[in-house]
Amino acid sequence: MNIEFFRGKKIFITGHNGFKGSWLCKLLVNVGAIVRGYSLANENSLFCLFKLDDCVDSIYGDIRDYDKLKTSILEFQPEIIIHMAAQAIVLNAENHPDEAIDINVNGIKNLLDIICNLDYVKSFVNVSTDTVYFCKNKKVYYETDLIGGYNVYSKSKSAAERLLIEYKKKYNRKFYSSTRCVNVIGGGDVNYSRIIPECLNALNNGRNININTPENRRPFVHVLEALYGYLSVAYGQYMEKVSKDAYNFGPYEDDYVYMGDVAELFCLKNDNVISWNKKIFDKNKTLEKYICIDLVKKETGWVPVYNFSERLDLVLEWNKVFISKKNIIKITDEQIRKFLERVK
Repeated sequence: MNIEFFRGKKIFITGHNGFKGSWLCKLLVNVGAIVRGYSLANENSLFCLFKLDDCVDSIYGDIRDYDKLKTSILEFQPEIIIHMAAQAIVLNAENHPDEAIDINVNGIKNLLDIICNLDYVKSFVNVSTDTVYFCKNKKVYYETDLIGGYNVYSKSKSAAERLLIEYKKKYNRKFYSSTRCVNVIGGGDVNYSRIIPECLNALNNGRNININTPENRRPFVHVLEALYGYLSVAYGQYMEKVSKDAYNFGPYEDDYVYMGDVAELFCLKNDNVISWNKKIFDKNKTLEKYICIDLVKKETGWVPVYNFSERLDLVLEWNKVFISKKNIIKITDEQIRKFLERVK
């Protein structure tokens, strides 16, 4: 895929001022796309830090507000829609299950009801999660495996995916797909329930890192890798070459990392000025689980670009600029430019 394809394309993004949404808007604006975003207002968002208000047409509203969402879409007439709006924090979903289900399921239903008869929409990408898989005892997970999840968040995202499949069948919309991505890291993520934001918060506040399950082995990709994957699917749909219900995104199997090793490497890269709370852990307790990425590699050519150490370096580089209150837009643009050079 040539990223220049998106120059001049009209792209509608829900949840555009979240962590991934802000990076996606910055990436698309940098390549000359015409972007309209729809999300709840957030004056402290990464989107504001990137100063994107002047170059992205932002509509602030609830994804459950059908009339406002419909007007925003019909006025804009997008060619590509990337649906990222969600209640994505697992703990919040557990504490407020009705709201999480309402947002994650009825939100996508509103979108599908609006666009199912719009022929100018050539591509619909639903951003989902690798946690939708239901089977506990499998080592490798494929897109055809049973989904259903094990908590409110993953169950609601599974329901959203199933709804998407039903609309595809009912309205013969082949080019609608879900993207199931692993953990995403990058500059500006402030969800401290995640490992890297927890590490950064500890570093920035001079305390030790808290790791509850150091023996867990987890996959990570950088935010630019994930977004390039979503755009690869969108491009393939637009060109009528990509039409599967779902696509997995993650690192190569040998690049999965133990949470304890994440903390250890983080401390090492910061000259061990901080430590972490459990330096001995039993890797034999690890339940191996991998997400197969063969399908997206075959159909779109997408592959992981970085290894975990490189991904962590990018986050630390961004954080250093942020903490020193230097030019955050410059470092973001530089990371995007270097990434795009690497995927050419």
